Amino acid sequence: ETKRETKWPPFPPACCSLFVNTEEEYIPDAESVRQQRALHQQPQSCTLAQCFQLYTKEEQLAPDDAWRCPHCKQLQQGSISLSLWTLPDVLIIHLKRFRQEGDRRMKLQNMVRFPLTGLDMTPHVVKRSQSSWSLPSHWSPWR
Repeated sequence: ETKRETKWPPFPPACCSLFVNTEEEYIPDAESVRQQRALHQQPQSCTLAQCFQLYTKEEQLAPDDAWRCPHCKQLQQGSISLSLWTLPDVLIIHLKRFRQEGDRRMKLQNMVRFPLTGLDMTPHVVKRSQSSWSLPSHWSPWR
């Protein structure tokens, strides 16, 4: 009867300083890192009205998006805004669920609160003056 026994030296070997005890090297996160991590981990909350306010807010275009004025022939920095002209009888809203970061897509965790009845869209509909061209008040492209 034979018995084979293999013995290894203790790990890491005393002569090898490359390996160290990583438990002794704990470095706590800075407070700002903890705050940012907590901010991104908890879902942000907003209302549907706030979403529409941001969607219809006027934005300044970048200087490289300037346009040439036909009167003075100078480059002018413009602005852009989106607005609604009419509202349909049934409004379907599709919310953005992902954010593009480089070549990665991150799922948004924002909670959007919305009313089941009484959604007021009048702040987001264009107010047309009486002197400008207007359609009959009963006209809608949705009908």
